Amino acid sequence: MEEEAAKRESVLLSDECTCQSMASWEFQQLDANYDGHLSDSELLQLKTSSDGMESACIGQFTAACDHDKDGMLSEKEWCCCFADVRK
Repeated sequence: MEEEAAKRESVLLSDECTCQSMASWEFQQLDANYDGHLSDSELLQLKTSSDGMESACIGQFTAACDHDKDGMLSEKEWCCCFADVRK
């Protein structure tokens, strides 16, 4: 798990991470205020369960993918978070 996180970090710092069209489309759909970043409140649109765990999961997702630690995900951070780094 830590090895994948290190590879993801390396990909994010390089220009290797490209956004697949579906990931880019989903980012655009979630970016409600069109500022080019996804906040936790925008990510809550992804909510899929009714057990109240959404906020905790969204927070963990943001923390894992938010390279610059600004509390939001840029499109590059969003796309790199879904990049296959297991190769």
